[in-house]
Amino acid sequence: MLKEKIIEHLNIVEISYEYNNEGDRHSFFFDLDLSNDMVRPVIGLNNMQDYVIMYLLCLTPLPTVRTAEVFEYISRINYVDCFGAFVYDFEDSLVGYHCAFFIEQSMTHFETHFIRNFQLATEKIDFYIPGLLSVGFGGKEPALAINQLEVETDPTLN
Repeated sequence: MLKEKIIEHLNIVEISYEYNNEGDRHSFFFDLDLSNDMVRPVIGLNNMQDYVIMYLLCLTPLPTVRTAEVFEYISRINYVDCFGAFVYDFEDSLVGYHCAFFIEQSMTHFETHFIRNFQLATEKIDFYIPGLLSVGFGGKEPALAINQLEVETDPTLN
């Protein structure tokens, strides 16, 4: 039932996806072009443990010489983020964002929870990608990159 609701939503927003089923685990894979970069979301539904997990992976590998700075950047964000968390794949030098929500059998508004969580996750990763790239490739200090995103005024608003 919930799998069909996820499929319905992806079809409504015209997202082509790959589907994988491993017993009680259902996974949807697709690419999503955000305003700041391309990401590869994975949506997992686990019927046995009653949760949905969303994982959005940035497809741009970051320079390994900046691993400590990138890790500091995502750690600073995670410290105040109560919705999900950025993660770093040390093997591939890729950064992703994940969040999850639990499902109750009596949940009547699954679509609302799913859409809201997916929208929040995509907005969160899209917002922080410019700072991530400026730390990874531009040599910017993590605290400064976050400050510029969260505090400074956008010059296009003047």
